[in-house]
Amino acid sequence: NEAVDLIADATGVAPLIRHEPPRPGDQRRTWADTAKARAAFGYEPLVTPEIGLREQVAWQARQIGLSAS
Repeated sequence: NEAVDLIADATGVAPLIRHEPPRPGDQRRTWADTAKARAAFGYEPLVTPEIGLREQVAWQARQIGLSAS
């Protein structure tokens, strides 16, 4: 839900969200955990999810000739 809110903010479009019964194979919960990458490789994210999603929206808009808000 947070990612949807961030993308909506970046695009200036309010999403229409419909909650329906799960389909076979749907994930019930997901979350990113970079702890293993941090421990094994010293990985540290360079951008926040907010900045990353905003930049992703802008990049995709440029790919199709739109300007992201």
